[in-house]
Amino acid sequence: MSHFLSEFSCRSLDSGWGSITKVQGHDIFNVWAINVQDARIKALVTFQFDSAGNQIKTRDAQVSWRMMTCLMNLSSVECLNKVCNSSNDHVLTSTSGEVSEDGPMDKVVIISETWIAARMHGRK
Repeated sequence: MSHFLSEFSCRSLDSGWGSITKVQGHDIFNVWAINVQDARIKALVTFQFDSAGNQIKTRDAQVSWRMMTCLMNLSSVECLNKVCNSSNDHVLTSTSGEVSEDGPMDKVVIISETWIAARMHGRK
């Protein structure tokens, strides 16, 4: 997992995604103890919605979507199922029903679910 995060962190820097990788002042690639709720709060700032509940297209929202897409493409089917079936809600839904996925929040959910699975199987 640490190798994956290291490589993905380099990809993040190369791709110019630095504007969205901080949650509560911590870089999502260097601190594993970021909770999903803090990531959700950050995502709500990244994904801005107008008064009708429609997403406002911002650069950070586009960058987050690219990060999420990259994460999903790099993840195994088992990992994707863990994220989708997680008790952590990994999507944002606006009042108009528009659904958005946030790259940093997905990364936090992936780490959280992987850590829980490893603990259940006696690995750390």
